Amino acid sequence: MGGRLIRRSAAAAAALLLAVPATGSAEPVAGDRRVFVVALAASADAVYSVERRIGCETACDQLARTVDGGRTWRPLPARGWATAEVSAVAVGGRTTLLAPGADGVQLSDDGGATFTATGPPAAAVEVARDGSAFVAGPGGAAYVLRLPSRRVDPLPSPGLGAARVVPHPAYPDVPAGQPVAVVAGRDPKTGFPVVARCDARWDCATRSVVVPREDAPRAYLSPAFARDRTLYVTLATGGLYRSADGGATFAPVTVAPPRPGAVVTTYPSLAFSSDHDARAGTGSVYVTVLDAATGTGDPDALSGGVFAATPGGPWRRLEGAGPPGSGATAVTVTGTGVVHAAYLAPPSGGVVCASPGRGWRTSCMPETAAPQRIQGRPSTTAAPADPDPPPRSAATAGRPAPHSPTTTATPAARERPRSRNGSSWLLLLGVLAGGTSASAMVLSGRRRGDMDKAV
Repeated sequence: MGGRLIRRSAAAAAALLLAVPATGSAEPVAGDRRVFVVALAASADAVYSVERRIGCETACDQLARTVDGGRTWRPLPARGWATAEVSAVAVGGRTTLLAPGADGVQLSDDGGATFTATGPPAAAVEVARDGSAFVAGPGGAAYVLRLPSRRVDPLPSPGLGAARVVPHPAYPDVPAGQPVAVVAGRDPKTGFPVVARCDARWDCATRSVVVPREDAPRAYLSPAFARDRTLYVTLATGGLYRSADGGATFAPVTVAPPRPGAVVTTYPSLAFSSDHDARAGTGSVYVTVLDAATGTGDPDALSGGVFAATPGGPWRRLEGAGPPGSGATAVTVTGTGVVHAAYLAPPSGGVVCASPGRGWRTSCMPETAAPQRIQGRPSTTAAPADPDPPPRSAATAGRPAPHSPTTTATPAARERPRSRNGSSWLLLLGVLAGGTSASAMVLSGRRRGDMDKAV
């Protein structure tokens, strides 16, 4: 019972912290560097990050971009952006950024300078390869936003709470007999995490329970889903599951042995290399791990990192100068196989990267090589000398971490920091663990009184 209460309180904490208004720009308060990266997204020519600061009241999130492999990060104005998520997709030869929002899907065609809302309210957005945005809205609503025309095609409600509609990776060229999309959400009666498979007529009645306990799921489909039928599900309050039959059955995944004393272990982010194919035995899957042991008032109570596995192979922690062992919060993989990961280095965090066959670095200049997989303990002995200095470890006190917040804001965007007293790293863990359910709830307009209902 105690463990369940801790998991639920972590998700509740996530909901409370994610309910802070997000107005785009944020200026770090002098002396307060409690900033970490909660999300990463890669496009063909850039990587985008979402920074979040602990203990603020307004303008908590900052959107930033790097076009030189992480050497420099530029804060973006992001006018009209009001969420802690971002996706990138190429449409008509240009990159479009998308994010869910209470006023519709937020779209940016100018590299993140401005966002405009289109369509009905959006709680979650998943993007298909052709630029179609599959949107889950409040109250079980769903629709497809077509780009670049911005046409809205309503869909029948999948009938699940806190849902995300994930399109088939081959969409719109889905093989006959396979689901056009899967919907990961909560069963409205039991609260159990469920994955529904929707056919071409948008009949989502075929569904499976991931695990019989109350939780909110998020699904990730293999790029070769049409052949390998592989998908992973992460749970908001902790848990990683894999299906090898298209979502009919699920098995728990043990990435690393449980750490003694750990009360919460979460998997905030998961990504595939573009050549991942479990049937062919190619590519890799990457997952971030973040857990908290007893005594969560101590930053050393956190641990984790970025782990990778090849099809059929063991999970290996990616080694190098970072991310430090205090845990990782986000991961994304570019089309050329470069892995970008966000890590914690209390009291803040940073972003590092690893090119194919090399260890973690502060920057990875854009590559042109074909996608490759990175396996555990990437070696740098056979690679050319690295011109970039390695990222500083969490133990390097008083020095800025990679991707240190350097943003500026207008006076109106500045906010009063809350007291540091009582700032528990379990709350930080909750922010990352509870994003699935909390984001949907916050964007649906519910607030503090509804938090417990979300978990």
